[in-house]
Amino acid sequence: MDRKQMCIANVQYKKPSDDGMKQSKNLLRYLTYRESRDEAARHVAGRERWVDHGMGGSVAEIAQRCDDLKSEHVLTFSLVCNPNPDLMAMVALDKREQFVRELTESMVNGFFDERGLDTGIEYSYVLVRRAAE
Repeated sequence: MDRKQMCIANVQYKKPSDDGMKQSKNLLRYLTYRESRDEAARHVAGRERWVDHGMGGSVAEIAQRCDDLKSEHVLTFSLVCNPNPDLMAMVALDKREQFVRELTESMVNGFFDERGLDTGIEYSYVLVRRAAE
């Protein structure tokens, strides 16, 4: 039986080295300017890509904040959340963005809660607004 996952999540971290910093900035740029596998981001005035919860709203701000907060072993954590497209199709088009925002924030808070960490953790996330069919 083919069972599809509801949401695929991937957690990674970068080391606080010159190479780790370069990789982190490249990842931030990639996330900022990517809409889909084959399409660059569509910039629309008033629709910011990054949602700031303390880490910043741009590549430069987030990279600087990561550098400010780095530990001896970790520069940055990244969590990629990819909801199943078939399930997303069940959410009304006009409610999808809010649904993804709430899903993302719930996942981030749950990630830290399950590890016994203060949910006042600073983070930012980027919304990818794929074209709906």
